[in-house]
Amino acid sequence: MKKIEYLIAKIAGKFALQGTKLGKGMGKSFPGYLFLKIASFNGLKLLAKNPKCGSIILTGTNGKTTTTKILIRLMKNEYKIAANYESNTINAITTGLLNDNVDFGIFEYGIRDTIHGIPDKIQELVDPIGVVYTNISREHTQVGGVKNRFEDYLNAKSLLTKNMKKGIIISNGDNPYTTYITKNKEKESEKEGYTLKVNYFSSILNLETTDKKCPACSKNLRYHKYENDTLKYPNKNYHCDCGFFKPAPQVKLTEIEINADRWKFKVVGSPYNYFLKDKFSFDFTSDFPPIGLHNLNNGLTAITAYASFTSRPEKFEDNVKKIFSEIGKDILPPGRFEIFEIKKLDDTNQKNIKVKHVGLGQGDNGEALNVNMKFMKLIMKNNNLHFIYTSPDDFEEDIFDDHLKVIEEAKPLKVSVLPGRNSLKMGEKAYNIIKKMYDSEFHPIVDQNERINKIHEIILSSDMDYVIASGCGEEQKMWETIKEQLRKNL
Repeated sequence: MKKIEYLIAKIAGKFALQGTKLGKGMGKSFPGYLFLKIASFNGLKLLAKNPKCGSIILTGTNGKTTTTKILIRLMKNEYKIAANYESNTINAITTGLLNDNVDFGIFEYGIRDTIHGIPDKIQELVDPIGVVYTNISREHTQVGGVKNRFEDYLNAKSLLTKNMKKGIIISNGDNPYTTYITKNKEKESEKEGYTLKVNYFSSILNLETTDKKCPACSKNLRYHKYENDTLKYPNKNYHCDCGFFKPAPQVKLTEIEINADRWKFKVVGSPYNYFLKDKFSFDFTSDFPPIGLHNLNNGLTAITAYASFTSRPEKFEDNVKKIFSEIGKDILPPGRFEIFEIKKLDDTNQKNIKVKHVGLGQGDNGEALNVNMKFMKLIMKNNNLHFIYTSPDDFEEDIFDDHLKVIEEAKPLKVSVLPGRNSLKMGEKAYNIIKKMYDSEFHPIVDQNERINKIHEIILSSDMDYVIASGCGEEQKMWETIKEQLRKNL
């Protein structure tokens, strides 16, 4: 491309970048949009060379934003970082790359399908030296009113690394679908002589559901517990008769101790490091705020990515402990699951304070709802549980199937069902199935504000010790508004 076009585009983009910093938000998209409007994709290919070391892109169904935020904090210990998150477009990535004099670019990139995203083009243009797969589960089964096959969703995720020939892929070894993508890439790399490496991570938390189909042959995966002979920690292993199986992880969360103020955890690893061109080992204990098992798993993902690209392995452990000691609730994206403790006078005895624990937040797919329920169970001392469930939309029956398994495992004493999105029909369908299993009620409300008020009302009026409200819905507005209403009752 013409050098003058590139310079004009860069100046315009930087000017817009400075302007957006004066307002609210990160200016995630407009500066990048302006640059691409002038310089096109060829300009982005040049711009992607700005980070001296290269770029890392994070994708997955859950945990992208939180993992990206933690990784940025870890990497800032050593490097100057250009970053963008909470946005899933090429414009947002381009905005981050407009920053000069940086060592690394770190970018979140969500992928639904190849119609609404260009993962293979992103890989070609940005040419990342690191790609992180947090997890992959059934979500976005309806996109733009059209049924989206899970196979297409999985394929779109795989395109982000399809033509990648150097660097490191960080992959969730507990998730069969991320494993499937990266195992195929490993085989290709070995066959064709790429320098590409894969670092798998695995957690004792066992947050993945265990009823998945084998991504290689579509048969039911087999799950069993095993004990690693060298590290002696229990974990769930999966395998299939076709030969597909769980890989040995390079980084493992092996122990966890739950306390009211901080959670202690142990991480053991021997991952491949990009700069050492070799593995390095660590074994240490750190702590984390009590903001959810899923976020602890996001922390593990970030630790694995940081270990893959640290240039100072001798300071790795101290840096992780320092950053994790500073992490608080500010790391949570809007709408994510939190647990509240509501206190009020017991109606039967005005001198006694009655405590009700309320778990609230997004659970748009089976994996997310499963993790939310596991977090809830950490504080439950009995099964006196009220489940407020918000259903998915039309054509998202498979998401409901996954949700129903979580509800069944929770064994609630009462279930309140509301449409979580726009489909009253899907809400009724969910209710008609659930009412045969539990004491249930249905609230046919599709207006978002009315739904928010009704969920808040149900939470406050419930006489159960524990209430969980989760499922589908507007990720930020719905859940955050209810949270704000609940905080007034704390």
